[in-house]
Amino acid sequence: MKVDIIILSNTIDDSVWLMNSNCIDSLLNSESISLLGSILIIETNANASYNYHPSVKVLKTNLPFNFNRFLNIGIAATNSEFVALCNNDLIFKKNWFSEILKVNQKDPGIKSFSPIDYEYWLTPKERYPDSTDFYLGYNIRTEVAGWCIVAKRHLFCQIGKLDERFDFYYADNDYAMTLYKYNIKHALCVKSHVKHLG
Repeated sequence: MKVDIIILSNTIDDSVWLMNSNCIDSLLNSESISLLGSILIIETNANASYNYHPSVKVLKTNLPFNFNRFLNIGIAATNSEFVALCNNDLIFKKNWFSEILKVNQKDPGIKSFSPIDYEYWLTPKERYPDSTDFYLGYNIRTEVAGWCIVAKRHLFCQIGKLDERFDFYYADNDYAMTLYKYNIKHALCVKSHVKHLG
């Protein structure tokens, strides 16, 4: 089983490129390459000419920025069994996807997953202790913990494309409410760790 990584970026200067590069480096160092499928940056700045690791594909668009539209483009351009919908401010920790696969093995009915960031004030270890492997829920910024959402690809056959009326704000709310509407389980995986730089 592999995961495709879709990263949204607007690379307007070297600082954004460096953040993207750190995100990608941490990703490549976090997991066995056998678990990583396509790594795709959806680049908003069509004039950006930055280079990345050879395994990264950059897809530029002249379309106006729309969070869900760009994620939909990435979903359509990839094909692994799992897909990770990501912001570019992430640092991936060791075995983050392997731990999600363990949750998937324990409960194959879960179709959507979030790694945890224990440094974030709403998801401290006191609230989500790692004495268990996961917590089910749909709350934004807690169980649906920022834009590092891993989904089984066939989930989108059930819910359709992400709603492009949400061009930025409340896209995560809409995703969580859509899962709730279709009674699709989402898990916060507390042994899968990422850092959101914010």
